[in-house]
Amino acid sequence: MTYTIEPIKGIFNSECKNRFISNVKVNNTLVECYVPSSSRIENYLNLSGCEVILTLNKSKKSRTKYALFAVKQQNEYIILNLNKVNTILENLIINKELYPDNNYKVYKEKEKKGYKSDLFLEENGNGILVEAKGVISKNKIVRFPQVISERSILQLKTLEKLLEQGIKAHYYLVALSPLINKIEIDTNSEFHYHLQRCINKGLCLRGIGIVFDGKMVRYSGYISIDY
Repeated sequence: MTYTIEPIKGIFNSECKNRFISNVKVNNTLVECYVPSSSRIENYLNLSGCEVILTLNKSKKSRTKYALFAVKQQNEYIILNLNKVNTILENLIINKELYPDNNYKVYKEKEKKGYKSDLFLEENGNGILVEAKGVISKNKIVRFPQVISERSILQLKTLEKLLEQGIKAHYYLVALSPLINKIEIDTNSEFHYHLQRCINKGLCLRGIGIVFDGKMVRYSGYISIDY
């Protein structure tokens, strides 16, 4: 077991002007739903009329009762909650599905030499910075990056400097759809340029897949990356 939720089913209606809010029909009632993504979901998928899985927002300060978690397409569930990528990856590491021969202690957003990575792994005084990016698509082959992100470029520039200082770093592309079997880095992008510089200095690039059955998220294996 990697990660489980208490699912609530609905039918997706539309995204609002506020990219963090969407309209979803739950029990025949149209309600606002939080979209946990920094970019609009329509950049990846057309959800109109699709069955979606929601989770209950536990915070009393939340504007919405529900948060969008996954969508059903081609009879498979595609995870949409990019905020859960780090948590899923953390559980995979703790359960020794990614590093079976190590006993890493996992820290979230631990600062190392002024850089706060998604995760930090530590064992016997040795550490590894871990960055993770979720990949959403219904296609078998996905071009990455899907959305231009200045933040990702700045991260790679900083990682390059840390790699030059002897810091170890692993960079994960996490396929949030079981339909994906290959990720292709856009070789004409600025992202590729800086990623390649980091790889040349020791960055470990890994692609992994996960599957969601409507309640439980599980690890499905490595995904091929062309770069």
